[in-house]
Amino acid sequence: MMKISQIKIIKNNFRELDSVIKHKLLSELYINTKKSLSTLLLITILLFALLVDQIPWQILYSWFVLLVGLLINRLYDAHVYLENDYRNSCRKWHTKFIIKSYITATLIGSIGLLFLPYIDDEALRVLILLAIIGIGGGAMTSISPDIQTASRYLFILLFPIFIFFALQGNFIHYVLAGSTLFYYIL
Repeated sequence: MMKISQIKIIKNNFRELDSVIKHKLLSELYINTKKSLSTLLLITILLFALLVDQIPWQILYSWFVLLVGLLINRLYDAHVYLENDYRNSCRKWHTKFIIKSYITATLIGSIGLLFLPYIDDEALRVLILLAIIGIGGGAMTSISPDIQTASRYLFILLFPIFIFFALQGNFIHYVLAGSTLFYYIL
């Protein structure tokens, strides 16, 4: 029969193991984020350059400043986490990572509802759609160590595009809405 002191030792060992696993998960997330956010920053700048003549400046500039500021802040967070030992505050750093990831997905996904109604050029619409889907694919790779966060990120990213296409009212847009949904499911 186990003594109470033995149970406490086992419980403490599980806590230490849990802490090590969480730290490893966060390290992977922040390493991947540090690699992928610079690419996302470049894509954001390119999208801004393509849309500057198409979208009212108040909407476009506000979106651009918010997104670039958030991406730079996330890069800074990744640098701070990776340079210091935060094993004792994994929950705080994980929550911070998740919230900022979801805000990033919201800002990028909002392109579908905020910008696409202003764009008449179908080629530019397709390019924006491909950019968002590419961003989603890149995010799945970099956030994949935390599958729940990755799945929610993709949903937040794609839902506005799905809504935009579903509200257009013609067959080809219904097909695009279905394709967006199919991409999320897979």
